[in-house]
Amino acid sequence: MSEEEKNNLFKSGSYPADSLYGVGDEVHLRDYLKVLVKHRWMVLAAFVVIVTTVAIGSFAMTPVYEASTTIQIEKEAANVLKFEDILPVDTSGGDYYKTQEIIIQSRVIARSVIEELSLWNHAQFQDKGLVRNAQAAIAPVDAVVMDELIDDFLELLNVNLVRKSRLALINFKSNDPELSANVANQVARAYIDFNLEYKFKATETARDWLSGQLSDFQAKVERSEEDLNEFARRNGIFSLEKDENLVIKRLENLNEALATAEADRIKKESFFREVSNNSPLNIPAVVSDDLELINGLKKELSSLEAEYSKFSKLLYKKDYPKMVRLKAEMDALDSRINREARGLVDRSEVAYKISLAREKLLRSSFDKQKKLALQIKEKSIQYNILKREVDTNKELYSGLLQRLKETGVAAGLETSNIQIVDKAVSPLRPSSPKKKINILISMFAGLFVGVGLAFSIEYFDNTVKDPDEISRVFGLTTLGLIPSLQSTLGKKGRRDKKGETMPGAEDLGIVTHSFPRSSMSESFHTFRTSLLFSTPGKPPQTILITSSSPSEGKTTVSCNLGILLAQSGSKVLIIDADLRRPACHKAFKISSTPGITDYLTGHMELRDVIKPTLVDGLSVMPSGPISPNPPELLDSEQFAQAIEELRGLYDFII
Repeated sequence: MSEEEKNNLFKSGSYPADSLYGVGDEVHLRDYLKVLVKHRWMVLAAFVVIVTTVAIGSFAMTPVYEASTTIQIEKEAANVLKFEDILPVDTSGGDYYKTQEIIIQSRVIARSVIEELSLWNHAQFQDKGLVRNAQAAIAPVDAVVMDELIDDFLELLNVNLVRKSRLALINFKSNDPELSANVANQVARAYIDFNLEYKFKATETARDWLSGQLSDFQAKVERSEEDLNEFARRNGIFSLEKDENLVIKRLENLNEALATAEADRIKKESFFREVSNNSPLNIPAVVSDDLELINGLKKELSSLEAEYSKFSKLLYKKDYPKMVRLKAEMDALDSRINREARGLVDRSEVAYKISLAREKLLRSSFDKQKKLALQIKEKSIQYNILKREVDTNKELYSGLLQRLKETGVAAGLETSNIQIVDKAVSPLRPSSPKKKINILISMFAGLFVGVGLAFSIEYFDNTVKDPDEISRVFGLTTLGLIPSLQSTLGKKGRRDKKGETMPGAEDLGIVTHSFPRSSMSESFHTFRTSLLFSTPGKPPQTILITSSSPSEGKTTVSCNLGILLAQSGSKVLIIDADLRRPACHKAFKISSTPGITDYLTGHMELRDVIKPTLVDGLSVMPSGPISPNPPELLDSEQFAQAIEELRGLYDFII
């Protein structure tokens, strides 16, 4: 630590804790014990105060009794009938049990219990001012009072869900053990009643809704049936399915007949055009069955022509009778073939026209039947829409009617999924205050607070407590230890344990001269000896004695040190440089003027301000008149010259 840092610490009077206890110094258990012993009375006081306060408070507190009712909340109630629940509830999740916990602590349950047990008449709630007079105790409780009563009731009620189970604990605290048990049991019953009432109301609501819906659907069924009948009557529909089947069947028959007629017409038209565009003699035999006659005549003609050709090759003349006969027969057959051919054309034309007319007739009938089928199809679509609406309304009506009947039966069979496992009984011992535990905790708390205060005070106490701390903090040598002045003072003439007369307050400045055998004198002797051997070679000639604040003993130490040095044969001068509160002249009972201020201001010579004392070899330079600017005087060149001059005249300058 530098000299500047040491001076700053001296001036501030504040030292860090690590400096006081030594940086890097090992802290031993005895150091902690010293702190506790030093502040033992404060630790004891904190312990006694806290324990006494807690004990008095625990014994003064009104005992509170807590009763507990155990209930079991099943996932769902048993389903007696195979009806689907009217109001299904998901009871599989954890939020279901949390919801039930909140319901148990709801204002609805609280109000029910309060009204059932008339808790406004109970002294515990009357003490809180909720019932202010006797009339209020018997009259109906108004809304404001009831709300306040419910608030206080809920503060005393507590519900705990047992983990990994379906159990819940309903706890109630009261000054009356019997009341705590009654309320806990009543809360459980009120919760069960609330659960049943909720289900019953839900069923009633569903039944009312179903009844209303049933009436509406009955009207819808009637209206839809009327619309269907009106549509059937307006369109002449008696049995749409049957009529539709007949029309489709006839349409199919007409389609087949039309196809046949069309094929026949094509055939006859082809034949007609064939016979019309070709010579009857050139018509092939395969054209039609109607050509059998012509084909026979053609064969016969061919036979005659062959015979005629034969006879011609035999050189028969044309006028030969047989040749004439053959020629006549051939001409007759040819004429007949031509007549038959012309008749065939006429007959084929008539057949073609008849077939064409028949085709047209069938096509007209087919188109009419097709149109009728399309009309029936369109009507069937609308008819089926109306019929489906009738069927749907009837189905919904039947379902609602069945559900309404089930609801009516289920309303009388509602069961609760909640049951009481253990009823609460009146507790024999209060749950609070736990006097023994409170006192035990207060003992630990008292010790903790006391010890904490002791170490806190010790930590924040930055005063120097022993000589070793001076060496650790400032790196300086301790020359001596002067006891506290108050511990050594006594009344005038009072004697200590050794029988020696104790010095009074007026003797402190010259205690080493007036009471050389006192304990304080012995301390100053030790201080003087240490000072003389504090530096190698020879002791310091100029000694500065100062302090961080007034009235810390600068004058007392200076005077007594000067006396002891003078008594050892040295020539000593004490300079009272405390120019604000000088006191050396009082210790030696001399005048304060003239003094050093007179010399420094040039009013007196140096030798004129030095005064002898009652101790041989000891002189004093008083302060002189109080100066308005002491620092400037002491820091002047003249003061430094005076010190140098005095060094040659005295062995020690204090």
